[in-house]
Amino acid sequence: MTRLDGIKAETFAGQQDKSNALDSEIQQIQGAATNSQVEACAFPTQTSHITSIEADHAKTIGMLESDIEDARMATIIREEIQMIELREFVNEIAW
Repeated sequence: MTRLDGIKAETFAGQQDKSNALDSEIQQIQGAATNSQVEACAFPTQTSHITSIEADHAKTIGMLESDIEDARMATIIREEIQMIELREFVNEIAW
């Protein structure tokens, strides 16, 4: 092996290492880009899922508000009935 052959071998070995390192970096960048594209594609799905959850919560809140109003009306009716019963009871005692 001549001195020139040794220099060529060292140069190619160094360049091969650099080439391998560059290839590795390119693959990492491409992988990151692919992951970003997948995340970007997944984002609308996540948004629609969140919108669906918000709609479910809004529906549940509406139902709870309706239940509260029904409970208020039932309480008013029950109180009125108790007042009528109390008046009738007092009237019976008074006679």
